[in-house]
Amino acid sequence: MCKLTHPLRLVWLIVGGGLLVTAISMAGCAGKANSSASGVSQTPSEPLFTPPVTEEPQGQIAFVGDDGNLQLLGLPSGQLQALTKGEHITSPAWSPDGTQLACVHEIGSDSSHEIMLLDMVSQTQRTFSALRDPMLANVSWSPDGRYLVGDVGCCASGRVLVLLDADGQVQRRIPYSFRYAWSPDGRYLALGREVPLDQPIPIETGNSTSVVVLDVASGAEQVVAQGTPEALYSPACWLSEKILVYRQLLWKEANQQGQHQLWQVVIDDPLKPVEPTTDLPSDCTGSVAITMLPAELREGAGKASWSPDKQWLVVSVTQDRQPSIYLIQSISYAVRRMAAGTEPVWRPTKLQ
Repeated sequence: MCKLTHPLRLVWLIVGGGLLVTAISMAGCAGKANSSASGVSQTPSEPLFTPPVTEEPQGQIAFVGDDGNLQLLGLPSGQLQALTKGEHITSPAWSPDGTQLACVHEIGSDSSHEIMLLDMVSQTQRTFSALRDPMLANVSWSPDGRYLVGDVGCCASGRVLVLLDADGQVQRRIPYSFRYAWSPDGRYLALGREVPLDQPIPIETGNSTSVVVLDVASGAEQVVAQGTPEALYSPACWLSEKILVYRQLLWKEANQQGQHQLWQVVIDDPLKPVEPTTDLPSDCTGSVAITMLPAELREGAGKASWSPDKQWLVVSVTQDRQPSIYLIQSISYAVRRMAAGTEPVWRPTKLQ
């Protein structure tokens, strides 16, 4: 079991980050989890409880197997395909069109990390050495597919987003502190950014956080929520190309219900007031995965990913250091264990 050295940090992540707290704690245990091999189901097991499955899931799910390699799970057959061999892979991420699969690849010679890219059409792979860093933690894509995004750093401060083009060349480095969220069109990037305080607060790094919106093309920045000694802010998700939802945490009351609130703001329209909000899509905050799982699986819940039709959720659950991939149907809440592994991501386009 991972040992957390900062109890107050755990409070902030649980309240403000939904499933992120589980993902961070699992990342710290990745080596231990991968060392505990368990059997891989070639076909789906019986549901853990009774509601019937009305439709079979379709598509493909990439995940990290218990041997540290990339695996591809085909649905509904449950057939597994190994995509890498002899590697230590983390953070698989599909391109928006589903043709490419990126991941973080560990270089054994110096324990550094770089981005590996698998082309699912040509069945080729390459690595991007322009970004090679032992602190490269995650990789993702901008929603328009223009950039690969390397997340360099750890914890909740002093992190950098590195934007790479299709050739793997670094185009921009963007400092941030805690969480980020792209607008659906890829134009804006909302960031949590550290705010130094004269009298540090006893949470996180001692500083507050603001929400900053960056226009990626022009480089212009807009502060939409200013951090204070009493309140910390972080982006949650975008409801449209211009409407951002962000979180407010009154840290002194972090354990009391009602002190964590979601707000929405319209970017580039100062006449629109900032408003509280509760009516959010199911994939906005990430915490929906926990509520959909049966009680015996909730404690070890980690990264989750929706199917393209939003009818199924795939989630990793680690119990007794053994990570497993589960499917949950959104209508019936029927649950199936599919394979041993972690960090599942659903391919965004269905197979033709």
